[in-house]
Amino acid sequence: LLNRSSDLAITLMLWFKTDNRGQGALISNGKGAITDDDARNKFFLGFENNQLIYRTNGRTLSLGKGLADDQWHHFAITVDRSHQVANLYVDRVLTQSVSTDTLGGMMGQDFYVGNMVWHEAGANVQTLHQENAFRGHIDELCLFSQALPHTLLKHYSSKCPTGREKGLLVRMGFGQYERQANNNLELRPYALNRVVKLDMDGNPTDQHDSLFVEPVADITAHIDQ
Repeated sequence: LLNRSSDLAITLMLWFKTDNRGQGALISNGKGAITDDDARNKFFLGFENNQLIYRTNGRTLSLGKGLADDQWHHFAITVDRSHQVANLYVDRVLTQSVSTDTLGGMMGQDFYVGNMVWHEAGANVQTLHQENAFRGHIDELCLFSQALPHTLLKHYSSKCPTGREKGLLVRMGFGQYERQANNNLELRPYALNRVVKLDMDGNPTDQHDSLFVEPVADITAHIDQ
């Protein structure tokens, strides 16, 4: 579900919180270096040298310092292919705007949340490298199949999508409220995609996908309550 080719529009957004001890990768499908296998379609979002960066195909975009302050922050990137512009936002503020001419897609089998993983092009392409693990919190990871306008980005930076929005491909909230035996609602870990699937008549179903290779129970055990 996270794979998007270089001719498609996207909006990717998430919340994160960390401190100086936990700086690392937020989400990646590569190192973002020019030496990555299929480098044009690989990216890295995370912390390096005390600043938040977005890197793809060897190009690094600085998104600001002072964000590892143990406070929640919101990141979003919109890629509008028709207008050939990609905008990157932190806490609803536009921090970078670049042409999509040099921006590929997001393709591959290795998408990681909280770690940087990559295959280097060449003779050792089968070797999976990893480093720069993240310590902190990531929440409300969402992917849309269109470039959302700034008004909607502001809306979703204060209110979570419901899962029924047009063009919403992924919503990982990592938790849901469940009614307990005493009739109280309690927030419990949840590792499935929260996008609502409809049946043939347009009615919502209880079917939800997992985005993870590991068993859902293993992922759920690592979600903070």
